[in-house]
Amino acid sequence: MTNILLDTIAFDFLINTPHDIPKTAQNLIENAKNNLCLSIVSIWEMSIQAAQQKITFAKPFQEAIREEIVKHEIQLIDLSIEDTHVQALMPFLTIHGKLHKDPFDRIIIAQAIQRTLPVISCDSKFPFYPIQVLWD
Repeated sequence: MTNILLDTIAFDFLINTPHDIPKTAQNLIENAKNNLCLSIVSIWEMSIQAAQQKITFAKPFQEAIREEIVKHEIQLIDLSIEDTHVQALMPFLTIHGKLHKDPFDRIIIAQAIQRTLPVISCDSKFPFYPIQVLWD
């Protein structure tokens, strides 16, 4: 069984617009041999976005999140002190002419590095880090 980490945006697509996920990524998500993982940090990020009304759900936030976690048998990954150490050692890269310092991205990337997990993400900044990014 292969563990695969869903990035926040991939999980949002999965909940709200699954038809926007490319076929390759969708096949990985639907493959029963893959164990889907999601950082608790992604839920934290989404809760902030929901509170700011940057993202919406057909159901109340907590209900929508829990249903998708159960439906897709997603394993939640807690934040560990080791994750924060990996993140602290990561350089702040200039990507597309801007300093990439998004704390949610950084910790999700650190978790992928720490656990050697490929990440399903369409974030154009993720491939600049030493992780395997799956999307297309």
